[in-house]
Amino acid sequence: MTLLGLADELLALIVEHAIPEGFESLRLTCHKLHTLCKPSIREHNKLRLHFRNFAYTGADYAGREKKIRSSFELISRIAQEPLVARYIEHADFEADSRIPADGPFLWRMEIYGYRPETVRDLFANSRYLSGTEWQDYFEKYERDLKDHRYCQASASFLLTLLSNVKTVVLPRYWTHDPETEKLLEAMVRHARQPNATPTNASLLSVTTLKFSFARQGLILNKITPLLALLRIQKFYAPTSISHTEAPEHSSPCRTLSPSLGSTLEVAYFLRSNIDGPGMKHFLRCTPRLRTLVYSHSDKQFTRIWDICELVTTIGKEAGSHLEELSITKHDFSGKIALGTTNMRDFSRLHKLEILLDLATCVIRSVTHLEAKESIRTDSVEDADLSHVDLLICGLPQQHVRTLETMFQGFAEKKAAQLPSLKEIRVWADWTTDKAYRARCEKLVPEAETVGVTVHIGLGAGWTRVTDYAGRSP
Repeated sequence: MTLLGLADELLALIVEHAIPEGFESLRLTCHKLHTLCKPSIREHNKLRLHFRNFAYTGADYAGREKKIRSSFELISRIAQEPLVARYIEHADFEADSRIPADGPFLWRMEIYGYRPETVRDLFANSRYLSGTEWQDYFEKYERDLKDHRYCQASASFLLTLLSNVKTVVLPRYWTHDPETEKLLEAMVRHARQPNATPTNASLLSVTTLKFSFARQGLILNKITPLLALLRIQKFYAPTSISHTEAPEHSSPCRTLSPSLGSTLEVAYFLRSNIDGPGMKHFLRCTPRLRTLVYSHSDKQFTRIWDICELVTTIGKEAGSHLEELSITKHDFSGKIALGTTNMRDFSRLHKLEILLDLATCVIRSVTHLEAKESIRTDSVEDADLSHVDLLICGLPQQHVRTLETMFQGFAEKKAAQLPSLKEIRVWADWTTDKAYRARCEKLVPEAETVGVTVHIGLGAGWTRVTDYAGRSP
């Protein structure tokens, strides 16, 4: 018997179970199935409109002023109608916050369907919480809802309900605690099971994970369990990335799972502070990484940035497969340690954005060492001093000399160090002098002769990366 030979009652059940994932395809199959789907089309379109690309924006629902502005309300909505969770494909939870205390919002939630016993059952039936764990989560949910404050238990539990989500932006108030870590690890274990499907595992289809602005800094090793999801490809992380036991130096991963980051292709570390060892730990777990965008941020004048160590580490750990690399700075007030590095390890790199401070460091370091050799100063005191030479970054007069050195014999340097290079970015502030700008403009024909496009930008806003893989978050 063919599918269409089944009784209409059975076909109606098939239509019901096809919502939302297979509903569109099913109703376009033939006239008979379209007729059976017709009563559900309006509700399907309404739910898809409001929940497919979800964000806490306060959009109305079903013609009523129903604002979903927090995980409290979204969980209540899903408890009332579980099908809602399956419509969410792109979840922007950045604005998740407390329920404002300027009105009877708990009462309004009850008007729109909030029933504590229904939400309680949702927690109790979770496959990721066992024993008394679900009770603890539900008690925190109720307590923080009544106290009008952000609830980490609610925000993390919400992730367990999303079976078809592909993009997740975590809340700006996201925090790290043992309960959250345990729940994330449980979700990843379920998602990595051989028999995992969207019906029995959450976050199975996630390809992009983003953090919004983290006020206290993102602790990388606290969120890395999610990077072990089977389909994760893009990771966007803001602010200082540090380790709880060593805040001065970032060591993001002490005990990384072998599967962690194995599918990751794009990583953005914006306004971050990662040293060479910290970056080394991360890159060793990302053998497929193609795009790395890193902007360094540090407002402490006493702290020193060893950019050469960072570039050398990236080259050794990821140079063989990295195709796009951007290293910039944001709100950086410190100094840069002189050192040496080269780009020969980046055999596949075709898009490069680096600070001229990096090249200036290398040039000045080499000049310093040559000067020491010429006067034969090799005492212990001199050797120690060579390690504390610093560069005050951002001086245009230094950059002009750096450009002259970098692009002298550019064709030979490209062939020897970056044979795959196709694009270079040079940034110039509006305050730079005419000599610097003129030298930037001369780079264009010199690079174009060997097939390299040079982008020259003016203005502080130009440094924001906008056209790397996955776009700028």
